[in-house]
Amino acid sequence: VKVDHERRREREEEEKARVEAERVRQMKLADEERQCRERATQATALRNAQEAKELREQLDAEKASRKEDQRQAMKLLEECQQRAVETLMAERKEAAEKLESALKAAQVAVEGRGL
Repeated sequence: VKVDHERRREREEEEKARVEAERVRQMKLADEERQCRERATQATALRNAQEAKELREQLDAEKASRKEDQRQAMKLLEECQQRAVETLMAERKEAAEKLESALKAAQVAVEGRGL
């Protein structure tokens, strides 16, 4: 009876030890899963941050490109305006010269008739 009682106590202790070992194993697994999820979340956050950085850099480059395009467009507009002014002045000068020449010719004709 005493041996039977001791064997049962040993089996109970072994079962308790197995249950405790399984509980510890489950806790370790849960902790490893949690750490794995945290690492995955951190990796995702890092990828998202890198992607956001790249998008900001791309946007900044596009802004700079638009500013440069705008600057070049303004320069072209100024050049066109300058050419238009120069063309108008040249046309005015030519018209004035023609008018002056016509007036001289008319004056010569009038003087030639003796009027």
